[in-house]
Amino acid sequence: MAAIRSADSVDAAQKAGADAWKQISQVPTADQEPVTPPEGGGGTGGGGGTGGGGNTGGGGSIGGGGSVEKPEESVTVTVTDEKTGATAQVTTAPDGKVTAQVTVPNGVDNATIRIPCKTSNSGTVAVRILADGTRQVLSRSVYQDGVLAVRLNESASIELVDNSKNFSDVAAGDWFADSVQFTASRELFSGVGNGGFAPYDTMTRSMLVTVLHRLEGSPAPTASGSFQDVPQGTWYSTAADWAAEQGITSGTSAGLFDPNAPITRETLALMLYRSAGSPAVASDGKLESFQDGAQVSSWAREAMEWACANGILTGDNNGQLRPQADSTRAEVAAMLTRFVSLTTL
Repeated sequence: MAAIRSADSVDAAQKAGADAWKQISQVPTADQEPVTPPEGGGGTGGGGGTGGGGNTGGGGSIGGGGSVEKPEESVTVTVTDEKTGATAQVTTAPDGKVTAQVTVPNGVDNATIRIPCKTSNSGTVAVRILADGTRQVLSRSVYQDGVLAVRLNESASIELVDNSKNFSDVAAGDWFADSVQFTASRELFSGVGNGGFAPYDTMTRSMLVTVLHRLEGSPAPTASGSFQDVPQGTWYSTAADWAAEQGITSGTSAGLFDPNAPITRETLALMLYRSAGSPAVASDGKLESFQDGAQVSSWAREAMEWACANGILTGDNNGQLRPQADSTRAEVAAMLTRFVSLTTL
């Protein structure tokens, strides 16, 4: 018979499940449990890259592996999100698989469930299992301090998997390696073909709205044709319409989106700020601490204050923000990793 533990907080849940968790150092790898990304999330094979030209290619072989000590019987703990009342029955099976039945009360949005999980792998994600067996990577799953925090808007059956990606042009010692792993394993970014990620390539406006659209589960917009220069049926048209509908972008001029234009660092900060709901920002002179803080455009100043105050945007080695500089894929991956952590934990 499975051992059952119950707890009303993360600390109590971790204590109740300690005998089981201490034996587990990894979760099942994604090649053991095939993962189907959300609609619009890109495949895991070769392709055109994020913003390439249709489907986005995959990032190479799946990581993970190594021996795992397993409990002799299943262990179940109950965790509760005290803020929303959402609960999860978290079970670790004898084979090491971690699953959770999450119940989110009706009318609750953005419940964060913290699942006890022993892993140091940034490629570990939560996967939602639908009634028909379809598996969807949950992009808003963040590991911190012994738990994997997962944000949900409704009840779900989920499983923890290792969805790590490897790229030929991303070395373990690169400053952006962890961020690339984080975003790629959550199916926000993919490779550009031939096993590469192209970290130094410039990110475009169409690429960014596509990534943000994926982060929110690729919802369908209620209207189309928001911009004259975004032909319907292109790989980014749905994301552009969604972003316009959500107020994340209003385009570059009347009726135009300029999809192939590079995304500047201050425009990136603005879109992330709007995605977060445009929270109130205290003007504490944070921008003035950077050598070029005065160069931030007036329309982006509040967003840049917010991004700097929350550690989403940091200066370079010369103490500069470079607000009008084009953003690379590596830089966007880093900022997006911080943004997801900020809005999930």
